[in-house]
Amino acid sequence: MEPSDATQRDRVALLKMVDYEMHERLLTVLKQLMARPKAKPFNEPVTVEGYENVIAQPMDLGMVREHLLADLRRPYPEKRYQFAEE
Repeated sequence: MEPSDATQRDRVALLKMVDYEMHERLLTVLKQLMARPKAKPFNEPVTVEGYENVIAQPMDLGMVREHLLADLRRPYPEKRYQFAEE
C-alpha cells in the first residue's frame, strides 16, 4: 500500500524538524567540547610538516563546526550526509 501524499508530507516535515533540532544539539555539544582545555589543540588544523602524508583527510573541530553550520543553511532536499571512513 502506497503512503498518501499527506503522510509523505508529514514525514518530510518531521524529518526537517528533527534535522534542525539535531543541528542545535550537535552545535551545543561541539561548543562544549571545544571549550575544554584539553580540546584546544584539536580546535584548529594541525601544522606539522608531513602531516598530510599521514592523514589523507584531516578534520579538526573548527572544520567540523564550519561544515555543521554550512549544512544548516543548505535547503533540506539538497542534504546528503556523509560518514567518516574507518
